[in-house]
Amino acid sequence: MNKLFISKSQAFQGLAWLLLALGPATVAAQFSFQDVSAARGMTGYVMAVGSIGGVAAADYDNDGDIDVFLPTAEGTADLLMVNDGAGNFSNIAAQAGLASLDNNRLALWFDYDGDGRLDLAVGGDCRLEPLADIPCEQEKNLRLYHQQSNGTFSDVTVEAGLDASWGGSGNRHRSGITAGDIDNDGYLDLYVNDWKGRAWLYRNNRDGTFTDVTVASGLSDDFFEYHQPVMYDFNRDGWTDILVAVDFATPNQLWVNQGDGTFVDQAESVGLGNAMTDMGIALGDYDNDLDMDIYITNITRAGDYDVFYRNDSTGQDLVFTEIAESIGVWQGYWGWGTTFLDVDNDGWEDLAVTNGKNTGQWISDPSLFYYNEGGNPVSFSDRSESVGFDDTIIASGLIAFDFDRDGDLDLLQTGQDTGAAQLYQNDQGQAASGNRYLVVRPRMNGPNHFAIGAEVIVTAGSKQMMRVIKTGTSMAGQEPAEAFFGLGDQQTVDQVLIKWPDGSQSTVSNIGAGQIITVEQQESGIEINAGLNDAWYDPSTSGQGFFITVFPDIAKMFLAWFTYDTERPDPSITANLGGPGQRWLTAFGSYSGNEAVLEIEMTSGGVFDSANPSPIQQADGDILLEFTSCNAATITYSISSADRQGVIPIERIALDNVGLCEAAQ
Repeated sequence: MNKLFISKSQAFQGLAWLLLALGPATVAAQFSFQDVSAARGMTGYVMAVGSIGGVAAADYDNDGDIDVFLPTAEGTADLLMVNDGAGNFSNIAAQAGLASLDNNRLALWFDYDGDGRLDLAVGGDCRLEPLADIPCEQEKNLRLYHQQSNGTFSDVTVEAGLDASWGGSGNRHRSGITAGDIDNDGYLDLYVNDWKGRAWLYRNNRDGTFTDVTVASGLSDDFFEYHQPVMYDFNRDGWTDILVAVDFATPNQLWVNQGDGTFVDQAESVGLGNAMTDMGIALGDYDNDLDMDIYITNITRAGDYDVFYRNDSTGQDLVFTEIAESIGVWQGYWGWGTTFLDVDNDGWEDLAVTNGKNTGQWISDPSLFYYNEGGNPVSFSDRSESVGFDDTIIASGLIAFDFDRDGDLDLLQTGQDTGAAQLYQNDQGQAASGNRYLVVRPRMNGPNHFAIGAEVIVTAGSKQMMRVIKTGTSMAGQEPAEAFFGLGDQQTVDQVLIKWPDGSQSTVSNIGAGQIITVEQQESGIEINAGLNDAWYDPSTSGQGFFITVFPDIAKMFLAWFTYDTERPDPSITANLGGPGQRWLTAFGSYSGNEAVLEIEMTSGGVFDSANPSPIQQADGDILLEFTSCNAATITYSISSADRQGVIPIERIALDNVGLCEAAQ
């Protein structure tokens, strides 16, 4: 069974739902944004020197409302703005241990150690204005704070292995940060990059430490003018990819995960290799066809413009088509942050963009709001002035979240020339617009508790909509780990489908509108029994074969692993067992429930990754074997001598014994 929790509704929301349930909506949606920064306590912000100032929003204390972390300029303490539940903020950074006085530019909430509490990474630099190639006095510009059980934070940068010398200078700065699970071990890995610098990919070692695997994974460590990165499984092959916006006429990068610890840049071949002045990234399903489209901001000048990529992919074959001009969202300014949001809850995602630069004609750049008109084909109209999101603040960060929990999405913008981050309240409310909403908070078993990488699909009447749970977005931004859906006049959601990052799925049905629901991943798996005795294989390659034997009397399992290589085999190698070039090993251990923990042995007759095996037998790593059904399992392995780790999904070669397994449940 899926576990479903419904939040306590505020009195206004409950009344609005009662009124709306009495009959169909008759009031046309009217909305506008009002700057409520001072009234709501969002004050004291000073952005780091330069053009980028990040903002990270999350329910860090798990009380149901959204809090905000704002990194600040040198000499001004960072801000942890805690939400009182009614949408009012107060700064508790000092009490929480997060009041750094360094020149900090970006931040990211993520649970790096899998304890169910959000931790915080903060990145800074010594960027100067104007730019100057002067070495930084502060070598360590990335900090990791671990959240304790009492809600305070401790600096664990050194212990985590993230304290390597940066070697930055005054003409270079941090520009993007994101996190996702690149190796399917359930733990979130970290990606950070610089403008006029390099990128770092840190693999989570599952013991509270990280390893720099940038070069080993195939990513470039060359210097570029990097901007925002986003981690998401773009080709839906079960492995997290990395999209990176790159400035100054250099093609963007789409690092497609090969499933073996390496990545290949396929941006240009799939249509995403734009070589303009790419800055911020927003993912959204603007046309409700259940795939992620991409919007990337630029500087509109000399042939450069904001770009919009419609996702035309088929299966795992990625294809993106640039359509910004045809749908009316190409003509921008000096673009930075951007986000998709359904501002009036009509079921169509709109688009907001923030602009500005403290030089020349760009000083008075207005913010932009594009309203999604729906239809077929979908088009947008510029309603920036009429909705009140046309300020000329020199801004960079922009995120959307419902800070006051009144059932509509608000905006938070960071800028250079203000004494506060600009908090824009969406002034409509559910009752005013007549449109309803649903918020879904997926939560997983295991270390990826906040379900980073999950897809949430809602069916409401004739409409289907999709959202993705992710970390880094916009420009040095982060939005909460929840999916917000506008439902139009639908009073009930027929189905919520969650596609979890581990490949499993959950559904809940007949959910009333006007709620915030938390869906916990159902306990998956089966009881291991002798019905699993069979030949198994990796369906993604013919080069991985497994034979499993279960001994119920002693609760032990034996696994023989026959492999041609840890990658896809050479087509010239035959599939005859025991043939030239083959390797094999064995593993043995105990099982309980749906899991077996096995010790790998180099076995007489075959040494892993050696064409000429020698007759030895010794311990050489471990395997965790998890069965999700009588026909599917996942192998998580670590082989010491080969220095290889990974995750392999396996299935039976034949289904003859499936019935025996199911009968034993």
